[in-house]
Amino acid sequence: MKKYFAIFSFIVLVVCLLCNTTVFADNFAGFIKIPANGSIKEFYIGQYPVTNSEYKSFIDSTGSKAPNYWKGGTYPNGKSNHPVIFVSYNDALAYCKWLEKKYPNYSFRLPTVSEWEYAASGGRGYAFPWGNQMNENNFNYNKLVASVYLKQNPTVTYNNQKSTSYGQSMPLNKVISINPNGGINGWIDHKKYTGFVYTDLFKKLMDNGGYTTPVNQYPSGKSPFGVYDMSGNVWEWTSSQITATNGAEKGQTVYAVKGGSWYANANSCKITMQGEGRRPNTGYNTVGFRVVAVNKSNSTSYNTENNNTNITRKAPTTNSQGKQFNPNGQNQKKRPDKKPPLKPGENKTPANWN
Repeated sequence: MKKYFAIFSFIVLVVCLLCNTTVFADNFAGFIKIPANGSIKEFYIGQYPVTNSEYKSFIDSTGSKAPNYWKGGTYPNGKSNHPVIFVSYNDALAYCKWLEKKYPNYSFRLPTVSEWEYAASGGRGYAFPWGNQMNENNFNYNKLVASVYLKQNPTVTYNNQKSTSYGQSMPLNKVISINPNGGINGWIDHKKYTGFVYTDLFKKLMDNGGYTTPVNQYPSGKSPFGVYDMSGNVWEWTSSQITATNGAEKGQTVYAVKGGSWYANANSCKITMQGEGRRPNTGYNTVGFRVVAVNKSNSTSYNTENNNTNITRKAPTTNSQGKQFNPNGQNQKKRPDKKPPLKPGENKTPANWN
């Protein structure tokens, strides 16, 4: 009897080991398969940006430093499913390496710009993930922030000592307004240190991690592949180096960020927006990240477009809504116009989290 039990136990062990190396590939949570297209090879991309709760698992496991808006080693109350911010490029790489230790059959890294744009537009050349028409109900950007606070119209005070209006208090509607084109008047004036960004209300907002929203809040804004939050909410790191043409980094060699954020205007949230980048060793209040997963057996499936090829990109193991996916290994192309793109719903896993 003991002999048969030993044989049975051995068979179970072998099956478990096989499952760990094969079945796992068909049950990897939180990723969308992006098919090969032209120079872009097959890859998997996180269906959502990395969330506060996912990043906390990394912090707890590695002892890495928490983002500066966290208190007591954890994120603000109610923001578990919001994208993590104040994570530098180097922090994002460390997260990818941590995932690779957990799932050694896969490489985890940040997407290239071409991969990111392909996953966002479905290869259709869209301005936004859902099409070319701007729809303010599909994403989180600065008009949403302004609209919410203008309804409350609290009294705000200029709190920057360099401000020409330092110490002055007034209703918010005396500081910002929404123009007929949907733009925000009075958002920021760097010369006078005035505008919403230089008020105590904005500081309070930043102390709580910005005006991010849950990653699954905008299902109508997902890409043709079913990837969420590719416009607005948070800018996302890529592995592509560029010379920035916008912002404080203009003229510097930086890593490109894509997608816009809760702080950005609608134009900056377009897939086609170019020239925005950040320095790798700094965290930013509007920048998060998303991970690409590639099966190591597919060793050639990494696009190189002025990228750091040593990057291993992270793949969130679980969606906010617990959906599962398969990472096999695929890369993407910027906007392939010659090959027919996938139809919405093809080759993707269920989407749960915005």
